[in-house]
Amino acid sequence: DEAAEFLLYIKSLPRVGKQFAITATAFSINVTMEKPHFNHVDGITIHENTSLFIRHDFVQLQSLGSPIEIDIYGTQQYTYVITGIGNPELFYQFPRIDRNGTLSFTLAPYASGRLDVLFALVTTQQTCPYLHAPSNYIQHSIFSIMIRPINAVPEFKLPWQVSCVSASNSANLSCVCPHFGQ
Repeated sequence: DEAAEFLLYIKSLPRVGKQFAITATAFSINVTMEKPHFNHVDGITIHENTSLFIRHDFVQLQSLGSPIEIDIYGTQQYTYVITGIGNPELFYQFPRIDRNGTLSFTLAPYASGRLDVLFALVTTQQTCPYLHAPSNYIQHSIFSIMIRPINAVPEFKLPWQVSCVSASNSANLSCVCPHFGQ
């Protein structure tokens, strides 16, 4: 340990009219060997001609993993990178996920269909114990975007019961109407 070697070196110096006062502080570092991981929303359904789409709670970070992978301010260095888009022509502005876990994108005009987006959590330092390979991609994940056309056939459901008012009684009674909706 460097502190012990320094103390031995100072003690070995001849005393020439000066006193050295050295205080050594012992400390320990607890290294967390936990791999960074996160959860996210699996699927998003929107309508065509949606302008800028923003979802603030898209990624919920569970753990940033090992505390040894930090910058000078003590924060973990990471980012999210989109690595694949199933149908890129559906976008005017490609999907993007910021460090806060917010997903944003803009659809191309009249875009509709379903596509998968592949993205990854990427660390920017090489000190993480899980980075023995050249790649610094920690976790890959996929989510789906379903874009529904506005001119889709409307959907509706009829109630199986309705409230009826009896002629003899003003109270609402529950009754089955066999000809309802015909």
